[in-house]
Amino acid sequence: MDAVVSMMASSSCSILVVGPGDCSQCLAILNSGHVNLTTALYDSKLEAETKYPQAKAILTTLEAEAKGLPSPVIYSVDATALSSGDGPLGTSCTCRYDAIVFYFPHTGVPNSNLTKNVKSNRELIKGFLSAAPKLLKEGGQIQLAVKTSQPYSEWRVGEFMTELKVLGWKVQHKDVNKSLYPGYIHRLTSGQNGTLTSVSDSSGAVLYLLEPTSRVTTNLRRSPVVLHVALNSAISDANLETNITEALRAIGRDGFTAPGYGPPDMVNVLDIRARFHDAAKPDTRQFNRVLYKMERAGKITRGRPRACNMKPTWKLANDDSDE
Repeated sequence: MDAVVSMMASSSCSILVVGPGDCSQCLAILNSGHVNLTTALYDSKLEAETKYPQAKAILTTLEAEAKGLPSPVIYSVDATALSSGDGPLGTSCTCRYDAIVFYFPHTGVPNSNLTKNVKSNRELIKGFLSAAPKLLKEGGQIQLAVKTSQPYSEWRVGEFMTELKVLGWKVQHKDVNKSLYPGYIHRLTSGQNGTLTSVSDSSGAVLYLLEPTSRVTTNLRRSPVVLHVALNSAISDANLETNITEALRAIGRDGFTAPGYGPPDMVNVLDIRARFHDAAKPDTRQFNRVLYKMERAGKITRGRPRACNMKPTWKLANDDSDE
């Protein structure tokens, strides 16, 4: 039997669900016969009920039906610090779980701000993968589901999986099994325009199944998992082109008031680079390569260099935005 199906079919399996949004996934698990279910929300109770209209009723059901647990629902939980601090899952917690589940993590940084989005979500995933194993039973499993389409592919989650394999973890991946969660709605994080997406529509998503070997389990008794993957993420040419377009559009809309620069009919290359988050700025060669590629494609126009630094200036050739 499929490992995930087998785990969901076992009502005795203890499950910790992290960052469930409106908790519809938790309700689906509960309705499958599980009562040994702990829900860990990032939001406070008030924030969850305000953000997700259906959450209040679901939370009431979870708290009533998850019998015998001291804390069936835990609020204000940082997924990167699950097993630290004084909270119910903190350093004094003796709870261990057969499965720790985190579906579609997202920090809420808009996908349009790609550089900051990539860095913050890599931090989130890295922190979760470092913290969660301390709460795992021997023979337990971590389930992490992420989208693989743009811009989520820029998070390069596979790098973390490669390092976990090196550390001795068994890593598998498969498609998300929508039949396990009837009624589950993937609610986009606050800051992502509040769109609802049924899990059945979560195409381009992968579910990673992470299981520690005996060597890893022994090490976990002494210290948490330490991942060394760098958080600074390279940006693809396609997404760099999108960001350059948005930067030119934003500067043209907002104006540029630096002394001596005048109206932003033509934008200096340094002004464009300044719009990128420091931790994820493309290197100069990639930046220039994409600029000249966009020029050859007729998407941007090059102008005279600025006298102050002799760097090229650019503007959008045709801006069809509604702004």
